[in-house]
Amino acid sequence: MQLWAEAVAVPGCPVCSRTDLQPGSVLVVWTAPPGPRVWEEGLRRVQPAQVYLFAVDPGLDALGAFLRRLVGLIKHALSAYDGCLEWGALAAAMAHSADTVQAGVRWLIARGQVSLMAREDNVVIIEGGGKRDEEAERTALHELEDLLRETAAYRTHFRQADARQLVSV
Repeated sequence: MQLWAEAVAVPGCPVCSRTDLQPGSVLVVWTAPPGPRVWEEGLRRVQPAQVYLFAVDPGLDALGAFLRRLVGLIKHALSAYDGCLEWGALAAAMAHSADTVQAGVRWLIARGQVSLMAREDNVVIIEGGGKRDEEAERTALHELEDLLRETAAYRTHFRQADARQLVSV
């Protein structure tokens, strides 16, 4: 059995994020995935015979909560990993899609809170501080808010949908 949970702890149970999922017969989905691509990829990776859906909301679809967690994870990466971030792992730690996390980072860059130093495929290196660009900040914020609303809508759908339809993708 694998317990798929992102951005939340499940007391007394070891959990795995989307990046840790392995083929197995039983998948317990604790947190609602951020979108259909992440959900379908999780099912493809595990190919379970049985799926148990809890679909808990990780509480990160509101702008303030999302940004607080993102800033905390970036601060940790700056101090512990010299600013090196892997998009997939950061997305899983945020319980969001890579697109949404990248939009959040673009907003932080536009605000001048971080600077992008290097980017290769799935890895980015950032550092603290930068130059503020108010027009880019407005654009990035609008994109981020749209992506957060999209994720919130998908999670609502996921919690309300017929479980048989969700697992027959």
